[in-house]
Amino acid sequence: MSDSASTSEKNGFYPTALTTLRLVVLLIILYWCYQILAPFIPLVLWGAILAVAIYPMHRKLAVQLGNRMKISATLITLLGLIVLTTPVVVLTESLVSSSMDLAENISEGSVKLPPPPERVKTWPLVGERLYSGWQLASENLDVMLKKYSPQLEAIRDGLI
Repeated sequence: MSDSASTSEKNGFYPTALTTLRLVVLLIILYWCYQILAPFIPLVLWGAILAVAIYPMHRKLAVQLGNRMKISATLITLLGLIVLTTPVVVLTESLVSSSMDLAENISEGSVKLPPPPERVKTWPLVGERLYSGWQLASENLDVMLKKYSPQLEAIRDGLI
């Protein structure tokens, strides 16, 4: 009788425990893989959406080019790169130009802020204080920087 009990334990419990353990390890590995791939899922979905949306244009262009699929794909890729990079280049150029102008104005001591619009006063909670600080900065930036230096230093320290 002990032989049949021992056999049932081997045939019942151990394979079940081993299978359960393997499933738990597999689920942990799948969870880790998901955690690694999760940031890329939206990008892959957008890529699939764009591929499906652009495919008819790709086919028509390929037919017009004499069924040259590779040239069609290359042209569409170059067009996409131009559409994406042109605004980045323009914005970067504008940012560099503005930064150089600001640095020049700071070195000359001729930084001027425009006066605040009257509607700033009507903003809830911060309107009056923001308006007065902005007005002071537009009239005399040095005085404003000295008056609010502790607050500006706290903001600077928070950014660093």
